[in-house]
Amino acid sequence: MKLVFITDNNLKNDPYTTSKIIAEYGGQEHRAVRQLIRTHEKSLREFGKVSTFEMQKPENELGGRPEKYYKLNEEQATFLITLMKNTPQVVLFKKELVKQFFTMRQELEKRRLERETELKSRKELTEKIKFHLGNDNFKFIAFTQMIYKVLFGKDAQGLRDTFGINDKKKTPKDFMSSQDVEKIRKAEDKALTMLELGYDYQQVREQLDKIFNEKNIA
Repeated sequence: MKLVFITDNNLKNDPYTTSKIIAEYGGQEHRAVRQLIRTHEKSLREFGKVSTFEMQKPENELGGRPEKYYKLNEEQATFLITLMKNTPQVVLFKKELVKQFFTMRQELEKRRLERETELKSRKELTEKIKFHLGNDNFKFIAFTQMIYKVLFGKDAQGLRDTFGINDKKKTPKDFMSSQDVEKIRKAEDKALTMLELGYDYQQVREQLDKIFNEKNIA
């Protein structure tokens, strides 16, 4: 069961759970959990913003009005659960929720660190491309697109569409898993080595295709 989420898979966002999750796995009525949140909203705000969103009810449920959900960060969820009776179900839920928040934070931290490493690698790659191919921003963009296509079969815009990225300040790497960011770093390192050996753009592309065993989409 998945209890903890992150908005848009964005590295800058914090993990959260919902009032619906707390109700469902804590053995409570959702309306009762929402009322508990409203009663203690002032205290919950000490741990961050208390935000809401609406979800359309399934067609088989009575009433067509959307259902209001609360989004709660780790501290808010922990505080709220302390207000609930410690039934065996609630105790098991607490334990699993703590585990998932911890796992999510670890994953985000790992991805942030790898993103920093990737940015350093990108700076070096930029300098090498400028040295070997000339100070041409279009060639640099072409190399970025090439690596995306080799690894994921999509260019940058295709990945932005996949992740639903509308903010121009964000890049696909901000939304990728730590494994995918690591793949990009390895591909960039290999591209650097090939440039230093005198490979041209097409040769680098062909070799990366072979190394990563991915079918390139032109």
